[in-house]
Amino acid sequence: MRKLGYGPGDRLKIKVSVRDLPFLRDPAVILLDQLKEVYIDGELETIDTTNWLPKVMRKDYIVGLTGQGSGVDPT
Repeated sequence: MRKLGYGPGDRLKIKVSVRDLPFLRDPAVILLDQLKEVYIDGELETIDTTNWLPKVMRKDYIVGLTGQGSGVDPT
């Protein structure tokens, strides 16, 4: 991040969007905490479930947390 010009004095600001469900909000809070270690300040944006899919289809997000598994190919 320092090579890109970000550091303790100039942190990258992002918004993390997540559906407004407890089992998704909690990991998002952990993600935000971890991002602070690499000079990224995140803001949590909770989205009502009925508005989540239209927002995703419009690609109206910077970082979206879905809780869709690990994304690792077991083979």
